[in-house]
Amino acid sequence: MRIRINANISLPIAELSLASFGLIFCILTFTLKNASRDLSANAAITCLGATVAFTFRRAQTELGQAELRKFFSKELVGGRGPLVFPAFKLREDVRFGAASSLDDEPTGLFTKPSYDPRYTFRADIPECVSTNDMQALAKFLGLLQREGAATPPICDDVEGLKNSTFLSFGLSSNNCTHLYTESSGADALFNIVDEKNPSRYREYISVEFNSETKYFRSNERNEIGIFVRHRVRFDFLEPSVWMICAGLGPRGTVGAAHYVCRHWRQLSRKFGNDDFILIFSVPGPIEQTRLIDCFSRAVRQPTDGPDSYERLPENYVAAEQSMQV
Repeated sequence: MRIRINANISLPIAELSLASFGLIFCILTFTLKNASRDLSANAAITCLGATVAFTFRRAQTELGQAELRKFFSKELVGGRGPLVFPAFKLREDVRFGAASSLDDEPTGLFTKPSYDPRYTFRADIPECVSTNDMQALAKFLGLLQREGAATPPICDDVEGLKNSTFLSFGLSSNNCTHLYTESSGADALFNIVDEKNPSRYREYISVEFNSETKYFRSNERNEIGIFVRHRVRFDFLEPSVWMICAGLGPRGTVGAAHYVCRHWRQLSRKFGNDDFILIFSVPGPIEQTRLIDCFSRAVRQPTDGPDSYERLPENYVAAEQSMQV
């Protein structure tokens, strides 16, 4: 709990109370005698010592959150930027066609493993999400909570498009990814390319930096994960931060989240305020995730001229109108 003195000063009640009691006991120490004086002096030392300890711990927390805000943005750490997951619905023809063949409602389209075949599982599932995206999201949510940040909202990618700052999960599965690649155009830190060769991984990414193009593909033994931070500028919005945690395969997304959540401080010191993309190799368990490449560039400033502003894609309209299934 905190007492707000004015718009710029806020003092915690615990520290104020302890400091006040410490001051009172200090005064009593000089007015009382004998044993009462000793008790008052001990109480004053205890209160003032606790005040110093609480204040030091709060200062550490504030410094830690300042670094967290620098890396993830003040909106995300302040609970105003959402964590965004991609959501999917069954196509109407599949949904009702399968339901009619099952002679059941669409809720009967889904099942799950069970140790007893006699059990019947029914679930109202209007939408589906990928478990790997939710695992990655949970890692960042846990990090923010451990660091004392405000709990961010969690929403699907249709709702996520309405926010100027977000951390999204999923590659081509997420509307936020396509918004980034389209609005950035030739300046995008990466592009998604359809895989022409036979593979269970139907896409790969290309990264162009300093006139050199690199390609990153997943295979059965090793999956690729990425983390992107882009400080975007639109001429009609305050500077915003778009972050994308994704993978070419389910392990890639979770591995990228695992690495960033463990090493974000080192990454913050390395990249400062620059835009960057991190490329990860996830050969097996996510604990084996390795950073194999990274690219960064300075954020454009308004003084760079009119071209420093980005433009939303022409086909982008309000999400509630354009993203109907």
